[in-house]
Amino acid sequence: MSALDAIDESRSAVSSGMTSRRERFYYIGQTSMLVFREDIVKGHHAFRAKTAEHAIIVDDVFKKTVKEAGLKGVSYQDFLKPL
Repeated sequence: MSALDAIDESRSAVSSGMTSRRERFYYIGQTSMLVFREDIVKGHHAFRAKTAEHAIIVDDVFKKTVKEAGLKGVSYQDFLKPL
């Protein structure tokens, strides 16, 4: 799965930190709001963010496909609107 450097930091509300290798990473939690750079995510229905590889980001096309296929056990959290 692609890992994209696509989080628009200036428009997102997310906490970040640094690894021991001095690489930035994001804490994605229930109060996070993520905005992605359209020029980078265009054409990707599912991807990992390079700075938050523990999360899989999907679009509405992906969600619709999963629902139509009748797959069970898949859950989503909307990071466009903080809780």
